[in-house]
Amino acid sequence: MLQLWSQAVQSPTKTLFESRWRAFKRAYRQPMYKDLLQYIEEEWLQEDTRKFFLAYYTNTYPHFGQISTSRVESAHRRLKKDLESSQSEPIRVVTLINSIIEAQYTKAQHQHADNTLRPPPRYRHLLFKDIVTKVSTYAMQKVIETMNFYLPERLDKPIKRCTGSYKRSLGLPCIHQIQEALHDNRSLGLEEFHDQWLLVPRSRLLAHPQRPYIYPPPKKQQKGRPRGALNQPKKSTKQDLSEFEHTNQLVENGGEAGVEVLRRSKRLQSSAAQRKE
Repeated sequence: MLQLWSQAVQSPTKTLFESRWRAFKRAYRQPMYKDLLQYIEEEWLQEDTRKFFLAYYTNTYPHFGQISTSRVESAHRRLKKDLESSQSEPIRVVTLINSIIEAQYTKAQHQHADNTLRPPPRYRHLLFKDIVTKVSTYAMQKVIETMNFYLPERLDKPIKRCTGSYKRSLGLPCIHQIQEALHDNRSLGLEEFHDQWLLVPRSRLLAHPQRPYIYPPPKKQQKGRPRGALNQPKKSTKQDLSEFEHTNQLVENGGEAGVEVLRRSKRLQSSAAQRKE
């Protein structure tokens, strides 16, 4: 049931939604679901209600992928957890909220600095040559996910005609723009990203163009055994066993059979030495 309902809600067009909603009603046409279908139609699918959650409505507005209240609920949960009690003094509540906001701001500053100064090597791609350190890594990761999902083209995941809803709702280049950039062997441009994803205001980037980011050269494989290898020889200051200690060890481990093995090996060594002479 949830799968069919989710498919209907995520329909990109009104025509497709109506088709999937009819399929949903056919699948649950039994009398026991009559009240449920009536409730959905009267409470959720009215014209003034459906525009708040159906994809073919919400995708006409920029929402940047935030289509639920989970982030707000998570922040509320953390605040309630830190308050511990509903009977705290007002000054303590204000101080606690201020410390939470400062911690979040500090974390956001660190993430912004990492995106600007140390972008991960996985974004060393021609598509990001002109936008790295200018566009957030989250946005570039979304571009990679879109590219990997559609390319190379497959029969089960065809690239449909561009409707502009992806660009309009997420503020990111769609698969058609990505495909065009790859075909032209060029980088994506800042004009293909919404201001939401820029690390520096667009006006500042246009007035003071930044130099392209140069990644450090990749690390080369060093000669010899790599550091931390499991097959490194054991380092010890203990001296090797003498022949007498070897004999005692063989006797302790194998008894007379061990001594016989040692004698046999010595005879073989002496015969080999004689043949050499």
